[in-house]
Amino acid sequence: MGAELRHLRSFVAVAEEGNIGRAAARMFISQPALSRRLQQLEQHVGVPLLARVPHGVELTDAGREVLERARIALDAVEEAMTISQPDEPSGQLRLGLSVAGLDRHWYDLADAFAERHRRVDVEIHSALSELLQRQVLAGGLDVAIVLEPSRQVGLHYEVLREDPVLAWMHAEHPLSGQAHVTPAEVAVHPVTLVGGPAGRGSGFNAAVRRIFADAGCAPEYREPLDLIPFTAIHDRGAVLLSVCGYADEVRGVPLAGDQTMRYELVHRVGAASAAVRAFKAFAARHARDA
Repeated sequence: MGAELRHLRSFVAVAEEGNIGRAAARMFISQPALSRRLQQLEQHVGVPLLARVPHGVELTDAGREVLERARIALDAVEEAMTISQPDEPSGQLRLGLSVAGLDRHWYDLADAFAERHRRVDVEIHSALSELLQRQVLAGGLDVAIVLEPSRQVGLHYEVLREDPVLAWMHAEHPLSGQAHVTPAEVAVHPVTLVGGPAGRGSGFNAAVRRIFADAGCAPEYREPLDLIPFTAIHDRGAVLLSVCGYADEVRGVPLAGDQTMRYELVHRVGAASAAVRAFKAFAARHARDA
């Protein structure tokens, strides 16, 4: 028996749900029918792809490899089926936006895209860039706009825009009246990182640390537990380095040295659905219109 598209779609659904019952409901077929498809696919591949665990199923090493290739194959089929209507995508587009650079421009971009492509339902999720990338890899998101990401295998990255880094601080902070500040001047004050302990491995926080390390500075870093550091915004002694602020009462002072951070669009390698292709092109045209 050769593997067919229904086998690949069934396998991808089970891999994303982690549960055969939920995957069957998602595909509107019975659990026994879905289990038979999985067994047929495993017989064709020749190795187990799934392992049962107390709350469902997990991918084996071979299953993870097949999942990546199955997604590429299904994306290619979808692209072939929509090639005659490249400008008229339809369906759902699950878009991730990084909280570290949550510029209003990206929401406006999503609104403009939805207005232009009315057959696409845009669903927005916000999280740390690293979490968004994992969700794109797992199939939970179709595409994401992330700030200074730590790159991961299996994902494709395209730079959308580079923005200057500013030092964000309360209006009553001692540095708020300056025309610009140097990393050394900022390092005298506590520096806030984003994401709390979960953000320690983030590319954004690594970029912040690198700015100070390159300047030979070692500030006191703070890691507030809130995902978006609202506590830091009201701390009149702390500074947050980023490309955008999070509240009206903070002021952004340009950081000396032409420091920038990059917004990048990320999707799975081989993920070329009509909606993703359309959004990539739309974002590239409008990314610098902020």
